Amino acid sequence: MEQEKNGIEVLDRSVLQLHCWYQQDDELGQDKYWSGSVIRDYDQIGSNNKRIEVSDIEGSINEYQTKTIGNLKLPEQRYLYGIDGINRNEGTINFTIYPAKGRPFGGPIDYMFKYDENDNYFYGVWFFVNEITKSSRYGGYARLEVQKCINEEDEEKYDIDSNLWKLDAYNNNAIPISYMINNNLSNLLPHEEVDNSTFECAKSYFKRHAKTLKMFLGEGE
Repeated sequence: MEQEKNGIEVLDRSVLQLHCWYQQDDELGQDKYWSGSVIRDYDQIGSNNKRIEVSDIEGSINEYQTKTIGNLKLPEQRYLYGIDGINRNEGTINFTIYPAKGRPFGGPIDYMFKYDENDNYFYGVWFFVNEITKSSRYGGYARLEVQKCINEEDEEKYDIDSNLWKLDAYNNNAIPISYMINNNLSNLLPHEEVDNSTFECAKSYFKRHAKTLKMFLGEGE
């Protein structure tokens, strides 16, 4: 997969393609990866109130760290959501991802990223969230690549929007999603411990493991 050098200006598009590698249990893996299409919806009221340029982000992603069914390992479709999750001024992206089914320790996963101009990636961290106890557990570092959609934006936006309500991940997580809507949240929980040094550490981690990622992607991809 060859990275498209379009910089942070890609956040001005109405439809975005996301590609994320993440660390878990201090390791990277070929299946520790998700990708998908999301809609960016500029929030005029929120931007005026906060005096910064913010947009909502919503869509579906395919998670590749899934169980094998028979001899097949199929990706799981998940729901991604964040109110004012894109902060254009600060170059940050925050959102929550909901799996099709919950987990013993919370189903949702909070992600927080910040753009790095030199690498043209967003570096960040993620947390397992227990929406009932309002507690979280650190998951690991993550690297996000944002690209323009392949198809026409209007066509792609319609396809994404019309299929979101069919997702099990959306329909099975009505309570925490409603909580985000009612409280205008980019992430399901706040994570005050995340700051610029966190993003720098994430960048250093992926720099050290660049050869590992290249091996996963394969030569020429």
